[in-house]
Amino acid sequence: MSAHGGFRVTKKRFVFVVLCFVLVVWFSFLSGCEKGADKMADPGPALKHQAEVYWKKRLLEKDYRAIFEMEAQKDRLPFVEYERRVNNAGQLIYLGIDVKKVEVNGKEGEVNVKVKLMLPGLNEPVELGLPPDRWVIEKNQWKHLLKKESNMLTKGK
Repeated sequence: MSAHGGFRVTKKRFVFVVLCFVLVVWFSFLSGCEKGADKMADPGPALKHQAEVYWKKRLLEKDYRAIFEMEAQKDRLPFVEYERRVNNAGQLIYLGIDVKKVEVNGKEGEVNVKVKLMLPGLNEPVELGLPPDRWVIEKNQWKHLLKKESNMLTKGK
């Protein structure tokens, strides 16, 4: 003890404490940078789930703000323009969606989706397939790749 009532800090103790602190910080940093840290455990089922959520929110719930957050290009497209592109303006009445097929290749994925809808002038619901829907993994989450403006529907099987 020193004359002032505190513990005496030697140069060796000081260096030891600083070295321990640096090592703790360094290992904390490295633990967040493991090679597999950005890999998804099972990307196929995760993509199927994300695609189901996306298409239900887009076509059935019309929650365009929520699906905008799921887009890979959201930072390159203003929300107003995005909403204009994905909103069907009430021309079609969607009754349901079904994710039929999921393919994963590395950090990219493709999903086949069928929709059940009412077309103007028809009394019976129709089932149609959407063109293959593309997705990409960003920061360990599946993000939707918005298509260029075009007719979205194709004839279902």
